Amino acid sequence: MRTRRGFSRRQLKNKEVYVVECDDDIAAMIMTDSNLNQRENISKLEKGKAYKIQLEAIKHQGKKRPEYAGQKAEDIVAQKNGTNKDEVHRHIRLTYLIADLANLVDLKKLPFVGAVDLSYLNSTTQQIVYKYFFQDNDLKLDLKTAKAIRLHSESQKITIEVLKQMLADMKAASSGGSNVNISPNLGSIKGDKTKLPQGFELTKLLLRLLEEYLAKEAKP
Repeated sequence: MRTRRGFSRRQLKNKEVYVVECDDDIAAMIMTDSNLNQRENISKLEKGKAYKIQLEAIKHQGKKRPEYAGQKAEDIVAQKNGTNKDEVHRHIRLTYLIADLANLVDLKKLPFVGAVDLSYLNSTTQQIVYKYFFQDNDLKLDLKTAKAIRLHSESQKITIEVLKQMLADMKAASSGGSNVNISPNLGSIKGDKTKLPQGFELTKLLLRLLEEYLAKEAKP
């Protein structure tokens, strides 16, 4: 339909058309091959979507195509497009980004590899990251920060407050301050621990007391 409209706008009466009988998987491969190899400018997200379609099609075809035997689908996609399987995987990861973050990749406001790290966050957490860095503030989200957020999300829920604290900690570490590792164990402390308030975090208390002590020592 789009091809016919294009010919109509250019007032071309004759057009050469090739009709190929094929199944859905082969049709998907033909469509994505056209997008990937004939378009001069294709965004990273579009490339990721095309790779993903090819990957699924090859997985389906693998049972019927003897030339695919013994090969991984990622390797076949990489070979077809003159790249490597790691690049294929990274581009496909972009399809797991929420639209707002994916758009920032295309606008070059979010680094490609950093966006791949963020793609491992669930959509709710991605929304929080987008809101804090790009909607409420005009902050730079570089590779190091994206990696830190991904790693942090594996052990703790990401909130606006957590992001603020992370950036503050990273800034303090990069300013040349001393790194202090505190791994307290409540089990080694005597006393009735049932009286501690819900959500009590010993690490935060020790850090606050340490800050107060250092501030006191700094006074003349």
